[in-house]
Amino acid sequence: MRIVECAINDSADYEYVHESAVTNTFKKYFEWSEKHNIPVEFHKKFVDDLIHGLMIVIDAKFKHEEDQAQFKLTFENKVYNTIKTVNNDMEFEFGYK
Repeated sequence: MRIVECAINDSADYEYVHESAVTNTFKKYFEWSEKHNIPVEFHKKFVDDLIHGLMIVIDAKFKHEEDQAQFKLTFENKVYNTIKTVNNDMEFEFGYK
């Protein structure tokens, strides 16, 4: 199940931005997984897209379809497609355009 598909800057200076977005966005998913005892695996990869350039793609994998359905009901079924700042600070998270 796709969680993030977002164009990113491939400069090494932006690595902090990407990692901050992953940490801040996925914290709630890990807490949910632990609270409900639902195992979930997140797989991150970088893809070079001819139209959008470098993209970060993160997928979630569940052992049971029911767990994936509960995840969708809890967190919606929208794919994050941008990175935004948190509280106008040097913290970032994924969002929607």
